[in-house]
Formats: sequence, C-alpha cells, structure tokens
Amino acid sequence: MKYELSYEECMSFIHGAKRFSDNPGLKRTKEILRALGSPQDSLKIVHVAGTNGKGSVTAMISSVLKEAGYSVGMYTSPYLEEFEERIQINNVNISKTRLAYYAGLVKYAVKKASEKGLGYPNEFEIITCIMFKYFADEKVDYAVVEVGLGGRLDATNVIKPVLSVITAISYDHMNVLGNTLGEIAEEKAGIIKNGIPVVSSAQKKEVIDALIKNAESKVAEISFVNNNSFTVIEAKREDMCQLVEVKTDKANYKILLNLLGTYQVSNCALAVNALEKLIDSGVEISMDNMLIGLNKTRWIGRMEVLSRNPLIVIDGAHNIDGIKKLKESTSKYFLYKKLILILGILADKDTNMMLDEISSIADYIIFTLPHSLRAEDPYNLYEKTYDKSRCFVIESYEEALKKAELLANDCDMILCAGSLYMIGDMRKVILNDKEIRERVEIH
Repeated sequence: MKYELSYEECMSFIHGAKRFSDNPGLKRTKEILRALGSPQDSLKIVHVAGTNGKGSVTAMISSVLKEAGYSVGMYTSPYLEEFEERIQINNVNISKTRLAYYAGLVKYAVKKASEKGLGYPNEFEIITCIMFKYFADEKVDYAVVEVGLGGRLDATNVIKPVLSVITAISYDHMNVLGNTLGEIAEEKAGIIKNGIPVVSSAQKKEVIDALIKNAESKVAEISFVNNNSFTVIEAKREDMCQLVEVKTDKANYKILLNLLGTYQVSNCALAVNALEKLIDSGVEISMDNMLIGLNKTRWIGRMEVLSRNPLIVIDGAHNIDGIKKLKESTSKYFLYKKLILILGILADKDTNMMLDEISSIADYIIFTLPHSLRAEDPYNLYEKTYDKSRCFVIESYEEALKKAELLANDCDMILCAGSLYMIGDMRKVILNDKEIRERVEIH
C-alpha cells in the first residue's frame, strides 16, 4: 500500500517534517522500515561517519566500486543544488518521479508506524527510509551511506554494514553531540557494530581512546590511517589537480586526484585503506580500478574552481577545522595577488574563531546571508572585524558576486566559503552569470 504523491506533494511531505525529533532514537525508523519490508537488511553497506570529509570519502569509495563494475548506491547530505543528488545510483540522481513514488510508500509506512505511538519522523528519517527502499528495489551491489549527524542515534544506524568508516572527528554540532572531543567521538562511535571491521582517519588521542574502547566492546577490528602514510607529490596548479601518494602495508599508490585541498589527501588515504579492507573481505577491486576510480571522483562545492580569470573558488568549509584546512590549502594550490572572500556562516558554529582564522588571508571580505533559519546575521560578523574599510555586507548572493567581481582583477581570487547552504546557491549564481559562463572551466 502507498499514497499516490505528485513531486510537489512529495517535497511537502518531506520538508513538512521537523528537522529534529522531539524523541530521538532508532525505534521509529526501524518500525517504518519494518512496514516497508526491512529493505536495509538486504543491502551490503559501507557506513561512513565523522565530522569533516564524510561526503568526499563516500564519493571516493563509491567511484572506485563503480569503476570495479559494481552497481553502487550513494547516500549523502546535505544537497548543494538539487534535492535528488542526495540519493544516487552509479552517479545518477534518483528521478523526481521515483522520489515521489517512494515518498508515497514511506508516507503510508509512517502512518502504520505512528499507530504504535512512536511519534512522527523527522525529515532525515523520512529521506533515509526512502533511500533504503529505493536501493533495495534497485538491487544495488553496494550502498555507501553517509551518516547525517553523529552516529549512535542517526537514522542510518539501523544497519549491519560490511564496513564502518570514520573520517576526522573535530568540534561541530556541539549542542547535540557534546562539548568535548571524547563526547563527540562516543556519538560517532555508535556506528561500530559487533564483529564488523572499522577503518578510521588519524585522530587525536581523546578520539582514538573513545573509538578503541567502543571497538573492543563490540569485538570489532579497528585500524587507523597513519598520518605519515600519505603526501602530496605535486600540486598541479595549472591543471587544477594534485598527484598524491598513499602507502599501505599492501601497496604504494600514486594517484592523480582531481579534488583539491590538503584535506582531500587524507580523505583519499582513508578511502584507500577502507577499499583495501573490502578487498580483504573478497570484494574484487584491481589496482587500476583504485587509481582510475579515485581519479574520476568529483565532489562539487569542495575547493571547486568555477572560473580562471579571475579565479573563482567555492568551498563548503563550515566549521573551524574545515576553515583551518581551507586556509592552509588556499596558498598551496592557488596563485593570486588579492583575495576577495565572500563569507556566510551559520549561527550555531564557532563564528568568532572561523572569522578570525579565514579573515587573515583576505584583502576584502563580503559578508552575505546563507539561506537558512540558522544563518548568522552578516552585520554581526561585520561588527566583529577589525578593519571595516575592507569589509562589506551584501545579503543578496547576486549582488555579493557583482561586488567581488568589481574588486577583482584577472590575477586575483574570489573565494566563497562558510556554509554548505550558501555554497550550493552561490554555485548556481556563479554558473548563471553570463560573463563567467563564457570563460568557465570546471574540473
């Protein structure tokens, strides 16, 4: 049984749900999925948690599995441009028609589950149930599933994966996950399952201790990427790519990576180690599959070059750790004279530290307003700056871009950062600009 929904009704059903539930937990999601036939139980899933890099690592693992000839479902969040990009099979978004069909199935399952007094699901729970049912019906060989928030109570955590992957853990969503790295790591470690191997990025000691404790309690083998096992051989500034080397106990990989940023090198190392763990379990992946799949990986909105003259780059850095890595990468990968920064931040982030960190490399700063109820008032950011003569407040994305282009010469750089909510919309604005479109070179 299902409801017949139009696409508009489907989106109303999804967005009409709360962002967070009043009664968090997994019982409701499990009950909805049970009404759908427990589709998650038929899937071979790689589960990816962490703070920064989850999406990139998910994309890398998915790309290599696809290159190896497998049908691969990929689930990520948030979306940047189109809602449907959150649910993909072999890099193809779920269609609006199929999304509406599965939303109808889930809406009926929600009705059945709500009769048991478990409350109404939040938005992410609804989308996650749609994803599991769609991937199961399409009989994907593997699903690479990114955690939405945390891990322990995340709606995706109703599975027994074939592998758990944990990216770098740092401070973010502290109002939900905890105020210390140890507390945050405990929440992320909630994805560790009995007897299922875990591969983690290099972590700080407080995080390592929490992850090892959880892994040992679940008799789950856990391994950590060594920070000395990967490096940038050459940052190819003209080609907007980087040649990186990743060393493991099994092989040395020299990878031409089209994702820029020092953080993408550590993400790549984690993906390689995770994929080797899959190979150990019997998944057939060749060296060529690994190298070509990683080379083909694309992940929009992360150190993405949208124009050359002037250089226009967008990056989804949205917390202090991401901003620090963006600052480090900007000088390493790009040549420019002046840097014009378009910045929009959400209020529940560490706005003071983020602003102090990134403003030090900018010649001009244009504060704008992310399209989110959680957006920080750009005038508040403006008031926190020391040199207001080089700062502007322009809430409209279109006008902010126009101002940046007026300030920039051909040898300068325009950098847009601070919020994934802003980056997706700003990407559309930039690519819809006729003058930019005529010179755009997307990599």
